[in-house]
Amino acid sequence: MSQFALNNLLQRFKNGLVSEEDFLQELSHITIEQLGHTTLDHHRHTRLGFPEVIFCQNKTPEQVADIAKALATHNTSFLGTRATKEHYNKVKRHIKKAHYNEAGKIISYRAQTLHHKPHKLVIITAGTSDIPVAEEAKETALIMGLTVETIYDIGVA
Repeated sequence: MSQFALNNLLQRFKNGLVSEEDFLQELSHITIEQLGHTTLDHHRHTRLGFPEVIFCQNKTPEQVADIAKALATHNTSFLGTRATKEHYNKVKRHIKKAHYNEAGKIISYRAQTLHHKPHKLVIITAGTSDIPVAEEAKETALIMGLTVETIYDIGVA
């Protein structure tokens, strides 16, 4: 649970909008949440400084959407790698601010304003067949707060 979400929960409890039982129930989900098909770690970003990554390949669109909704509910940014358009469409029904990079086959969701780091990453590809991997790298760097410049197909064989 992010600091924002924890403060929000505490304020709702103080204002009588959340019962003590519900407050304690919410606190029990601070770090780990069981979705039935997936166990989520809501403190990954706090511990590692990197948002959650959903490996979408071999997951159904419904499973990916369930995971994405649970993360967004906890105000957690995430990436969904190896995502199909079907995965994205299911996620987008619930999370309007989700973004899909079709070339990189990656879904991204930024729950909060990013604190941009003073680093710049330049991604260069030799040919056009490298662009999907470069686009995935770009989205990953962007969600980490880096400035990214891309230079594609410089013609090196």
